Amino acid sequence: MRLFKKYFEPDYMRRAKLISLLITVLLCLFMPSAFSQSGPGGVGNSTTNRLWLKSDAGVYRDNGVNLATNNQFVEQWNDFSGNNNNAVQGTNVPLKPAFKTNIINALPAIHFNDDFIDAPALGIPRTGGFSVITVFQATQVTLLGNQ
Repeated sequence: MRLFKKYFEPDYMRRAKLISLLITVLLCLFMPSAFSQSGPGGVGNSTTNRLWLKSDAGVYRDNGVNLATNNQFVEQWNDFSGNNNNAVQGTNVPLKPAFKTNIINALPAIHFNDDFIDAPALGIPRTGGFSVITVFQATQVTLLGNQ
């Protein structure tokens, strides 16, 4: 009798089960995007990310017109957080970092050697917490203290 019921259910029961299945599938497909992040790399958004610099894009040898190529000095490093907090190093050539290709895992890097690049005021309150995440490769390590 069960076999008979299973294969000969009324049409409305089959439609109800199909609709229920479709709703479940649609919720599974679209629910993650409702809670996903919109920032670079899927991390945060323009409110939570104040500055996002990456060496494989937005690195310029001038004021944002010509992309830097290997061994050129960096004048502007564009922000990808959505806040337009581009880091700049004006006309002081000896203090500009250099753009280097194929440095870390075949990706470019910005090489700092007693030089710097400035970001604008990011509006991070002194009493609030914040995180800084950096990828770097040390060329020399000096150990201090008891080892």
